[in-house]
Amino acid sequence: GSSARLACARTAAQLRERIAAQLGATSMAEGGSSQYLRIGDTIVLLSGNGDGLLASEGFVDQRLCVHSLDAEEDRLAPFDIRNCLFQVHTKLQYVAHKRLRKALKTKFGKKEDFTDAERVQLLISELSDEDTFKREAQELLANTSHERQANEAHFRRMLGKTVTYGESIQLKHAKSGRFVTIKMKVVADLQKDCFAVRLEDNGDEQSAFKVNPRFKLRSEGEKVRVGDQICLQGSKRGQFLHSSSFDYPISSSKKEVNAGDHLSSWKIMPYTLYDALGDSPGLIRGGDIVRLFHKEEEAHLNAEATEENDGESAENAITSPSETQVVPHLKQFGEGKQETGSNSIWRIELESLLDGSTLRTREIVKLKHLSSGKYLNITYPEPEEGESIAADLAEINLTRTRALDSTSFELINVGHEDDSVTTSSV
Repeated sequence: GSSARLACARTAAQLRERIAAQLGATSMAEGGSSQYLRIGDTIVLLSGNGDGLLASEGFVDQRLCVHSLDAEEDRLAPFDIRNCLFQVHTKLQYVAHKRLRKALKTKFGKKEDFTDAERVQLLISELSDEDTFKREAQELLANTSHERQANEAHFRRMLGKTVTYGESIQLKHAKSGRFVTIKMKVVADLQKDCFAVRLEDNGDEQSAFKVNPRFKLRSEGEKVRVGDQICLQGSKRGQFLHSSSFDYPISSSKKEVNAGDHLSSWKIMPYTLYDALGDSPGLIRGGDIVRLFHKEEEAHLNAEATEENDGESAENAITSPSETQVVPHLKQFGEGKQETGSNSIWRIELESLLDGSTLRTREIVKLKHLSSGKYLNITYPEPEEGESIAADLAEINLTRTRALDSTSFELINVGHEDDSVTTSSV
């Protein structure tokens, strides 16, 4: 296959230090920004006052928050763009799911949580075969599976459809695969006159939001434009997705998101078109996770995760597989080559964190080490007057500071004329 190399990009102007300054540089994949919001697009939602993005960790913590754009500097809550990505979905059907939950509540009581699919299956399987409810519950459970398949088929048919004001949509957290959902029976953690908002595995009737224009410049039935300020109103009960002023205790970088009568606006920021990869799944986008393999050295780019001060020389040079600790589940491939552990995993980021477009050669990228949360950084000693930079004296280290020229790299294809970057190139 083709190969590529990374060249340190030394630009005259210093890169912006804040994500806020990068918002204007955001672009959609494959040819610039799209004029209208479409089903299947992956977006980020900027709070109305512009101070942060709608976000959730998604797995351990399903709460929603507005993550401050200054969170790059917060080590308790480091900024991760994956937490802020949401895919636009059509409104799904939950008739069968609702019937199953109602039957389970009648049988087991209302204190159980019937939104967890694994928990529901366990409850049903533990019923006695002599219990007549078991067969009824199994049929209801099968119906929910059919309904889920029908929802998925409907979503695929609607891919690319333009969203209009007054239409109901659902927001699927791209990282966890869960849906943003209003919890009508749960009070918000911090703002007690509002309801909690969580990510739910399959969503429910409270996962649908009507898209309303923030200003009267737009009207119901009109196409929603990328960059518009919108209000998201729960389709079932009418509560608004609300960005509160209450900070979560662990970090001032995160403000609670809840649902209530308080009006909040959100600005739609594009990340990736629904068909950005098209029929070429091997293409790499901004935000993708990769390992970088050096063909001549038969080695991966590896870095030991440390908590020392920025700019320290870590063991982050290219190390051969034999020098890297190999755990039993890692498989061998090729001529004695083998994958390494988590210390060789990197995220490719474009200059704007909010850009998930397809990578091209000659494009400037940054490499974030996933284990440590730091960026690959290459610095050179200042050359004497009239002398060129001594590349062999370069110092390779990791830094938390993203906005440095020395953390920027240019993608250069070697022996490959196409300008696309694929998994076989990097």
